[in-house]
Amino acid sequence: QIAGDALKRNITALGPLVLPLKEQLKFFFNMVARTAARGKAGKPVKSLARSLVPLPLFRSLVNFTPDPADQPLPSPKPAARAAGKLSPPRPRPEKPEDPLLKALPPYVPDFTAAFEWICVHTGGRAVIDAMEKNLALPSHYLEPSRLSLYRYGNVSSASIWYELELVAEHGNTCGEHRPDGTPPPGGAARRLRRGDRVWQIAFGSGFKCNSVVWQCMRGS
Repeated sequence: QIAGDALKRNITALGPLVLPLKEQLKFFFNMVARTAARGKAGKPVKSLARSLVPLPLFRSLVNFTPDPADQPLPSPKPAARAAGKLSPPRPRPEKPEDPLLKALPPYVPDFTAAFEWICVHTGGRAVIDAMEKNLALPSHYLEPSRLSLYRYGNVSSASIWYELELVAEHGNTCGEHRPDGTPPPGGAARRLRRGDRVWQIAFGSGFKCNSVVWQCMRGS
C-alpha cells in the first residue's frame, strides 16, 4: 500500500509534464465525471459531467444528491449530555454500490504515448507484474525489466541502469533473450532511435519513488 501511494504521487506529478494533451484531457474529464457521480461537485461541474456522459442509461443512473451517509450527525444538546440521556448513536446506512462509478472506472493514461521505453525497478516479478497491470502497459514494454531480473537478479534501484543498457543493446527484442519472453508485436524489431524518450522509475527507502526521463540524442 505504501509503495502504491508513493507511485501514485510520483505519476501524478510526472504526468502533466510528459503526457500528450489528449491523454491529459481524457484523465481530466474522467476525474470530473467520477467526482460528480459521487455527489461532491458543485452545480456547474455536475452539469458538465452530465454532458460528458452521452448514454441515456448513464444519465438515468447518476444521482448527484449528496449521500445522507456523508452528512454529519447532529450533535446532542448540552443538557441531554449532562443528564446522561443521550440516545445510542444512529447506525450509518451502508452505501449501495454506485452503478455509474462501476461503469466509469478511473482512467489510466496511456504512458506509451509519452515514452518509447520504460525501465522499471526490478524488485521482483510481483513488482514488475503490478506495474504492468496498474499502468495498463503492453507486456513487451517491460521485457527489459524482466530480462534484467532474469540475468542479474534483484539489484534494487540500480536495476534501471542495467535495463537501459539492455534497451540500447537489444531494443524491443529483450523478450527473445529469456525463456517465455514476450516478443514485440508483429515481430517487428525496433532499436533505440534518436528522439526516443526513456522513463526510468525506481523505489527507495523512506518510502520514496523517483522518476527520470531521458531523450535519446543518437540512435543505437
